[in-house]
Amino acid sequence: MNKILTLFLVACVAIQLNAKKKSPFVPNCSLIYGENVFMSQTEVTNIMYHEYLSYMKPKLSEKEYLELLPDTTVWRVKNSYNESYVEYYFRHPAYRDYPVVGLNKDQAKGFCNWLSIILTQENRKRDESNVDSVLVRLPTNWEWTWAAQGGHEYYEYPWAGHNLRWEDGKYQGSIRANFVRGKGDFMGMAGALNDNADITAPVRSYWPNDFGLYNCAGNVAEMVLDQEVAKGGSWYSSGYDIRVKSEIPFTEPSSQVGFRYLIEIKKLKPIENKKRLTIDDKWFKKNFVRLTDSMYIQKYEVSNELFNLFLNETKTVKQDTTLWNEQFPYSDWLSNNYAWHTTFNTYPAVGMSRAQVDLFCKWLSSKLEKIVPNFKVELPNEKEWMEAARGGLDLSPYPWGGPYIRNSKGCALANYKYVPESFSTRGSDGKWEVIYPEGRHDMFGADFDGTMATSVVDSYHPNGYDCYNFAGNVREMIAEVEFTKGGGWKSEEHFLQIDAREFWNAKPSAEVGFRVVLK
Repeated sequence: MNKILTLFLVACVAIQLNAKKKSPFVPNCSLIYGENVFMSQTEVTNIMYHEYLSYMKPKLSEKEYLELLPDTTVWRVKNSYNESYVEYYFRHPAYRDYPVVGLNKDQAKGFCNWLSIILTQENRKRDESNVDSVLVRLPTNWEWTWAAQGGHEYYEYPWAGHNLRWEDGKYQGSIRANFVRGKGDFMGMAGALNDNADITAPVRSYWPNDFGLYNCAGNVAEMVLDQEVAKGGSWYSSGYDIRVKSEIPFTEPSSQVGFRYLIEIKKLKPIENKKRLTIDDKWFKKNFVRLTDSMYIQKYEVSNELFNLFLNETKTVKQDTTLWNEQFPYSDWLSNNYAWHTTFNTYPAVGMSRAQVDLFCKWLSSKLEKIVPNFKVELPNEKEWMEAARGGLDLSPYPWGGPYIRNSKGCALANYKYVPESFSTRGSDGKWEVIYPEGRHDMFGADFDGTMATSVVDSYHPNGYDCYNFAGNVREMIAEVEFTKGGGWKSEEHFLQIDAREFWNAKPSAEVGFRVVLK
């Protein structure tokens, strides 16, 4: 690795590596979603793009290399003399920390593909990183908007409020972004009221948003993956047009358009599990509660750790991990890691067939034979499941009692698919349906309950029998094969009620898990 690339990768590491817990090596990035989705803190700079070109040049023909170069003629404008920018903006060291412009979307994608390779190589060779491979790409329109708002869904700009200047404090009156304040006014007034940029500004100018991202409003508008638009306005835009949701058409290179990238962690390095799960009396007392003289029920959904012990000992075919694909934009994180990696040991097992569950019950019965003689492991029937879910509260619609699914502070009491009331509507046939904002399909839950898919099996609060997640997390199989109980991470709220049933076609699913009873 050459010196420039080393500086690029090491000098701007945003995630500080912790000796006690391995962390991903993701330079110049901030976590914006879940545990595995990061966004570049800045727009891609001229020096970063130069590094990409120097890496690619020996590998390409002259014609192929020339196709990667930015179009510097985008600076030529009628009635203006911008030849200095045409000549120097991309090439001169004075502009090394300015955003690269003059690219089309394919050129930006090429940079992202190169950075995917570089960061994957770096993570694999670093002992202090827990990452095996990453994907670097352009963000989708929704991803870019979410990141630019800093996680605040109703922000108009990357900061709170509607004012384009600091309203108080140390920076009162200072411009908060690089934009045009009036016709022909590219520089503003002198002193602190000046944005100090007649065209673009260095990428770490002004103040970052709550995710630590710079210049999501103004400077350069930014490409998105799924639409032919650029987001956030540019140095040439008015104050109104640098709002987070502002868009300009983008079909060809422009001096007003650059890009920033998103890093998605795809696969983790394997970690040796030094503490092997042992099914003994201590484990049994921790995991089961006695409901009656003739029945115990499991406190938790069957975890990946327990199910993997069964798979390894019986050599049973493993679950189909591709079931996670197309559930949401970040399925690689789960399809590559969920079923086997120790990070997910305490998450509920999903994706198994009914036949696998039957084999699991026979296997666990034999494991517990000496601990609880004369008891067999089975799936609960609906009546048994409901009795356990109520936790001793005869009339409660939910396992925690009461008619509400949030506590007094507004926090979710279960892991389910939250849909804001404003997106529910009645169709022409009288039936209720959900109208999702573009790009937001099935992703409300992560904003609301803190998890994009499943959560650990002891999440939220237990019911009166000290059992967890009888509502939400995963839909649970029962003895009756045609439906599931309890709702899951992708279920709407009415399926969380103890009496509710959710149709199931008995096929493996990323939404369906199980817990067992002994009787």
